[in-house]
Amino acid sequence: MAPTPAAAGPHRQYHWPPTARSSGLQAFKYSVKDKYKKKDVRTVYAELRTRRLKLAPNATKANADAMERLAKWQSLLPTTYDEALVYPRLYPLLAYIHACLRPSDGYGHIIVDEAQDLRYLEWALLGRLNRGAFTVLGDLSQCRSEDGTTDWDRVPAITGRASAPWPVAELVTGYRSTQSIMDFAGSVLPASSPRRSESILGGGIPPRILNVKEEAHTLEVLALEQARLLSARYYPGSAAIVCADLTRLVEVAKQRRWKREENEIWRSPAGNRVRLLDADTCRGLEFDATVVMEPAAFRRRGRSYGELYTALTRANRELVVVHDKPLPAALAHAAEGLAH
Repeated sequence: MAPTPAAAGPHRQYHWPPTARSSGLQAFKYSVKDKYKKKDVRTVYAELRTRRLKLAPNATKANADAMERLAKWQSLLPTTYDEALVYPRLYPLLAYIHACLRPSDGYGHIIVDEAQDLRYLEWALLGRLNRGAFTVLGDLSQCRSEDGTTDWDRVPAITGRASAPWPVAELVTGYRSTQSIMDFAGSVLPASSPRRSESILGGGIPPRILNVKEEAHTLEVLALEQARLLSARYYPGSAAIVCADLTRLVEVAKQRRWKREENEIWRSPAGNRVRLLDADTCRGLEFDATVVMEPAAFRRRGRSYGELYTALTRANRELVVVHDKPLPAALAHAAEGLAH
């Protein structure tokens, strides 16, 4: 019987080691292609797990550290192929083995949306499956994982298309949010991150920052009340609450007799309709007005708050931030500017 993810150890260890991405993938591809093309995926996985499949038998001193990390990674993999199927984070690896063993004609063109969240092994898999061109759409500022794409310049080599031109078109005009929301949200990005230069929606209403300690409500009640008011103000438009974890918010909504409808829409006793979303389910969506709850609870990736940036940029016209814990430093600085 395959183990449950909890019994088999932390998921984090199954990511392809970042320092071995390029060299390791190349070695893996050629090892499978040359030595294992007549074997099945279970045999290849078993030999990968037991390190009989040498990813880089001729490793140089320059990449010795990367190869050492790969060897450690191999030893941490689940024991069998069937046990590996328990872990969604290993699906790209298993699919990549299949693609190396059974090359197909592939696709004539692949379009990748939210491309910043692809891991390098997933890019390698797409490179194996695509015989034509790519259209890649993404925003590195919204990357949600340390294992996601951190540099577009590395993608051509990983997909096996380093020799072909990859023209880049950068979106410099904001179409979703007002200028004031864009500037406020941009405060959580590293200084090196690109910024939208202007918004076609104009300056707009400055974001409002509400501290629970200064209001007569708990965090969740304050968020629900602000969302209810925004829903009424922008009727028949849309309003949402975005938070890092919905658990407590949903509990309080039920206690206050909000009713859940379809697509995460909740209706207040007064009839106001509001979407309750977390950092994952809000992606790709936009609303006339948004309440972002407890910014400090959103995960960080290195120096960047990718999830928080996504949450803050869901609003078209009005943004309200409610918090109990101290705001992230950059956001607190931006909030002081709004107060003045």
